[in-house]
Amino acid sequence: SFGRILVDPATSHVFVSSPGSSEIFVLDYNGTVLKTITGEAGAWGMALSGSTLYVVLSTAGTIEKIDTGTLTDSGMLVNGLVRPTDIFLAGSKLWTTTGNCGNWTVQLVSIDPATNPPTVVTDPNAFTANNSLSYCGTFASNPTSNPNLLLAWDIGLSPATITSFDVSTGTAVQQASVWEGALGNLQDVAVNPDGTHFITASGAPYEFDEWKVSDLSQDGVIYAAKTYPDAVATTAGNGGLMGGGLNGIYNEDFYAYQVGNPAAPMAKVDFGGTTNTVPDRGVAFRPDGSSAFVVSGGVSGGGGPVVVNVVPIPLVPPAGSPGAPTGVTASPGIASASVSWTAPVDPGNSPVTSYTVTSSPGGITVTTSSTSTLVNGLTPGVSYTFTVTATNATGTGFPSAPSNAVVPWACGPPTNVSATPGDTAAYVTWLPPANPGSPITGYRVTPYVGATAQSPTTVSGAPPPTNLVVTGLTNGTTYTFVVAAIINTAAGQDSAPSNAVTPLQGGNYHPLTPARILDTRSAIGGPTQPLTNGEVRLVQITGQGLVPSSGVSAVVLNVTVTGTTSPGYLTVYPAGVARPLASNLNFVTGETVPNLVEVAIGTGGMVNMFAQFGSASGRADVIFDVAGWVGVATNSIIKDGLYNPLTPARIMDTRSGVGVPKAPVGPGQTVTLNVFGAGQVPASGVSAVVLNVTVTGPTAASYLTVYPADAPQRPTASNLNFSAKETVPNRVIVKVGAGGLVSFYNAAGSVQVIADVGGWFTDSTSTVGGTRFSGIVPFRILDTRDPGIGPLYGGYTNTFQLLDQNNNPVTGISALVMNVTVTNPTVASYLTLWPDGPPLPPVSDLNFSAGETVPNLVVVKLGSNATIDLYNALGRTDVLLDIVGFYGQSVPAPSRPMAPFSLRLVPLHRR
Repeated sequence: SFGRILVDPATSHVFVSSPGSSEIFVLDYNGTVLKTITGEAGAWGMALSGSTLYVVLSTAGTIEKIDTGTLTDSGMLVNGLVRPTDIFLAGSKLWTTTGNCGNWTVQLVSIDPATNPPTVVTDPNAFTANNSLSYCGTFASNPTSNPNLLLAWDIGLSPATITSFDVSTGTAVQQASVWEGALGNLQDVAVNPDGTHFITASGAPYEFDEWKVSDLSQDGVIYAAKTYPDAVATTAGNGGLMGGGLNGIYNEDFYAYQVGNPAAPMAKVDFGGTTNTVPDRGVAFRPDGSSAFVVSGGVSGGGGPVVVNVVPIPLVPPAGSPGAPTGVTASPGIASASVSWTAPVDPGNSPVTSYTVTSSPGGITVTTSSTSTLVNGLTPGVSYTFTVTATNATGTGFPSAPSNAVVPWACGPPTNVSATPGDTAAYVTWLPPANPGSPITGYRVTPYVGATAQSPTTVSGAPPPTNLVVTGLTNGTTYTFVVAAIINTAAGQDSAPSNAVTPLQGGNYHPLTPARILDTRSAIGGPTQPLTNGEVRLVQITGQGLVPSSGVSAVVLNVTVTGTTSPGYLTVYPAGVARPLASNLNFVTGETVPNLVEVAIGTGGMVNMFAQFGSASGRADVIFDVAGWVGVATNSIIKDGLYNPLTPARIMDTRSGVGVPKAPVGPGQTVTLNVFGAGQVPASGVSAVVLNVTVTGPTAASYLTVYPADAPQRPTASNLNFSAKETVPNRVIVKVGAGGLVSFYNAAGSVQVIADVGGWFTDSTSTVGGTRFSGIVPFRILDTRDPGIGPLYGGYTNTFQLLDQNNNPVTGISALVMNVTVTNPTVASYLTLWPDGPPLPPVSDLNFSAGETVPNLVVVKLGSNATIDLYNALGRTDVLLDIVGFYGQSVPAPSRPMAPFSLRLVPLHRR
């Protein structure tokens, strides 16, 4: 019977173990038996280290030592193992097994033969049911080229699992374990001469496959064979060879190939008969690769006569034949490939007369006298490489290295590929290829960053669409797109690249006529129940007040607190995230306070609201009036809703007759402002404007509502709530009515109204472009109560700059959306924010009295080098800045790509 075969280069001996006869046969390289070592009961696996042959005696559960010089048994190395069959050298140790295959109890055992006594370690964790090695784990290694590699697999299971271990530390550390669905009944593995790949012999498929050691994946090299591969060996000799044995009755029993060159076998042998097949693991090589030792007959581990066949392997091409061609390159065609190469540096002893190109797979050959040719008859969708041999009068030389892999096309390219940028997305369109020959079943769209392909997206149909929104792109990165048609599973020729586009962050803004979507006083949007101290309450936003049920990234709300029983603050933030250290509204007992809030939408289309009161029993009612929403990538590739920030300008003041007649707004009275052409707002193409609206000198408690003048009716909503004699500001983003008209309604008493414009949004007729909004989880970027900063003093301009993570001025942001809060003011004053560069504008963002805490949403354009100015008119006050979002780069004229950033400030300084 046959166990294993092993070659000792030092003594030029071939060792064959026979568990059935308890013998080890020693042969020379001619196949002559030199000696039979007897008394080795159950001799099976063998491993060489120096002048010692280690033999597994499976029956006795021991490892025996054979002196390779004297060919005598020199004693036992270790005992106490259970049914060991395999042994390999890797690192400085021998590796074998102990345990019962049938019970899935096989464990890995390491033996250090250099210690006295030998150190034996059983690893209970290396072989598991997950890597299947606890069934019947067996090994392969290559101590010469990759000394610390130990490969293991489960012999007898199908499909097989292959596992790699690093044994450099003396312990087997698993590197990878892959269930190889392509391998059925894996019988043998051999590590390639360079130690970076290995070759498998399995009952299925009927071939020898080459795999990468690094990740246990196939490398595409397939050595053709017949039924059923069960043995494989490699050698560095003769240019590097692999030899494979088969257990098939009616086909060849042995194949030999040059490693990496599967185009044609160097040897192919049928030993004849129906019993002379090769048992598993029955192949070894002479070190110089001039012959292979192939066992035939007998069954591995069982009975029957064993024959060791010495199979000669052709050596290198004859002297005087050409060298290998170089630089073989291939380019795909429709069911074809163009192959070109450079003539051999050494033509041999006579001129090269012809070249032969061979495809892999398929073995399609073309012979030509030139250094390029067209190979027809290829299958579209199949990956091919090509080797080239040169022939002169002496003979044919070595084959070239394989060409690059190419996949022949199924048809020609699509045309007119065009791309439009979106938010982390692009809209790509194209025309079908001309005369595809067969019905097109799909298209593959591949983004490129420079010359690097990104993950493709496939569309299908009958016929398939010729457009696609490609999502998952990185904002600020420039892309082109290449499209290929698909016929069944084979791709056609790639199109020319599209135009280059740079996706931009954020979405377009969609203004609405204000609508109330939450009022805790009257069960609108939730229960009739005020918000209590420390409570977090979810509020549904999408699907309410004409906000769509999906495709929404942020919402603009006028938030009002009323009926407050204790001082406190309110924070509105996206659902599904941790509550930020930020606030939107600050209030005192009995106060009604509004503030505009622009907030990112969270989980389920909802936001959270949180109240913190000075008293544990504090509570307040909360009102949400929705004024607009921000889209997402798939609905923002449109012209309307793009923001254009402005340096603030006063466009309405009832005290002086700016924009409207000079007169206070009386009780129940409405005044109308035309925003077209005012404060650098265009005369057309405007869907909404950003205003800071201030009321002053009211004669009675009241509220102010700002809305599009052409609304069917005045909305049940408010933007500012105030008491008699108060001066109250609030940011308002209002939809513009026909002709640019916006209405201001005062409920009671009379009041002066001031409006400062800070920016505007495009409508669908505009060709100006603009920027898109990105909502973020709010975070506090400035708090002057920090002892290291200190309050803002009256009469001074304070400047702050936004930096990225590389301490450079942030790029890709045109405007910030911040909740600005003043607290601890010493006197009545006002605060103005504007882009650094222009002089202080005659406007205000917050108005406050001594001791007040006042918030307001501010949308402020960034000045040069990402810098913003702050001005406090009188006294001193602390200022808190909470960023809730930003507007990005201009569309459609992108500036330089935006690097990833994390916002922070340079130290605040006066100017």
